[in-house]
Amino acid sequence: KPLSLHSWVILLETASFSNDKGLKNVTLGASLQKIGSGVFAGDAMLEQLTLSDKNPYLCLEDGILYDDEKSVIYFMLPEYNKTMYTMPLSVTEVKAYAFWGNPYLEYVKIGSGLTNISAYAFSNCMNLKEVSIPLPVRSIEAKAFEDCVSLKNVVLPDSMSQIHTSAFDGCRKVAFEATPGSYGDTFALERKESLVEQIEYEDVADSTIVDSEEFIKEESEETKPDTEQDQEQETNSDKEQNLPADVHTISGSYSTKR
Repeated sequence: KPLSLHSWVILLETASFSNDKGLKNVTLGASLQKIGSGVFAGDAMLEQLTLSDKNPYLCLEDGILYDDEKSVIYFMLPEYNKTMYTMPLSVTEVKAYAFWGNPYLEYVKIGSGLTNISAYAFSNCMNLKEVSIPLPVRSIEAKAFEDCVSLKNVVLPDSMSQIHTSAFDGCRKVAFEATPGSYGDTFALERKESLVEQIEYEDVADSTIVDSEEFIKEESEETKPDTEQDQEQETNSDKEQNLPADVHTISGSYSTKR
């Protein structure tokens, strides 16, 4: 379905048209000045974005919507079908969800004008394999690369001083390049250790554990004779006791909270 914004619309607030599975074509009017985060996030069928020629506030180039100075990236069309994207040096801000879910991106080179990578900026880019982050970038926010399941290599600069613990959630294949002793190197080592612990916890949680002491105690209570006759029968009987088929088990469970 098409969507055409009236000429008097000046602002689109955060997530205004997100997760609209039927939205295919959008026309932005001449008066639109600002756009919030994730306005079209999750609109997988959106294939055409048109900007009025009379709009002096925004810039649409190769399927990417910027502000007029190309300092802010608002949105990349899901149908942007290039495998590589090099961010312009003029970009100083990337809105949250800007690249969310793009199925074609494989390589991204962040521009040197950026100092922070916003939350969810590249999340769910399933084919993203490599990200190069330049020296000025200092922080990566929550879920910035969440579920980029093909991500294998990320270059972390010496300028990096803060990375949210969830920034690379779901990226099991990723390896980091960082100067030894730098913040990025420390983050990479701690994350690797955390993943190893998590895998060990999951393995234990999935296993079946028999508590032998509890089993013996329950068996003793279940077979305890109630009468003198039963006692005599138990004493005189030399028949071997077999374990029942429905053995009571306790499954292990661990918490990673500390």
